[in-house]
Amino acid sequence: MRIEILRETEQGAGWTFEARATDPRGRAWPFTMRLAWADYNLWCPDGTVAPEAVARAALAFALSREPAAEIESTFDVARLRRRHPDADREIPALIRP
Repeated sequence: MRIEILRETEQGAGWTFEARATDPRGRAWPFTMRLAWADYNLWCPDGTVAPEAVARAALAFALSREPAAEIESTFDVARLRRRHPDADREIPALIRP
């Protein structure tokens, strides 16, 4: 699945990202994701990676656990931590493969 970050907006205590995931057949799903500073700092404690890379890794993780059509089109990436106990281990690994 190809992931594109289309827009990044800094807001209050984090960022909002407009993204698109496209499968090999060309089907695309739009997503709006919220990434709070707290989650960014947890997954990238040294702050050396662009927030866009963290958002991309979070969406890649979500897509590895759920079909694109079943993921809410708008979500806070913190939900991944609540739904998937391995998120805090796996997302940082996706940021820096």
